Amino acid sequence: MQTQLATLTIERAILSYLQEQRASGRSPKTLEWYQTALGLFQHYLVSERHLCLLSEITESEVRGWVAFLGTTPSVKDTSRSASTVATYARSARAFCHWLVRSGYLDQTPIVRGTIPQAKKKVIHLIEADEFERLLLSCRAGGERDASAERAAARNRAILWVLLDTGMRVGDYVR
Repeated sequence: MQTQLATLTIERAILSYLQEQRASGRSPKTLEWYQTALGLFQHYLVSERHLCLLSEITESEVRGWVAFLGTTPSVKDTSRSASTVATYARSARAFCHWLVRSGYLDQTPIVRGTIPQAKKKVIHLIEADEFERLLLSCRAGGERDASAERAAARNRAILWVLLDTGMRVGDYVR
């Protein structure tokens, strides 16, 4: 088994991890995020550092990857935010902890301080006059039949739920 562990590729380990996460019932969005983050991790290790085996991953390699994420543009040719880099690094940390739990590594190459701290987002609270304008915009233009009135009432109710609970639109849609 030790020989098998010494020759286990990064790619194969990532595929096994994703397969286990899928079997554990992770949401499709979580699986997509893990796949993206670990794909970037693998790409960096293989393309930039010329590593293929799990046993070659060190703390230094992980720190290099985190720095690389922060300085190279994304696929959309934009810079990654600090919170995106931190989230990718947390995905890699979860993967590395799984490698240790599964016996593929003796210890994780991600140590305290490897993951950058993202700044807290400032939440813009809606002003009363902005909310009033949103409520007014729920009125249907043109004809005012029963279905348009129901739609307007539904839209106002949604706005009130969002305001009163602090939910985000994305939380409501799910």
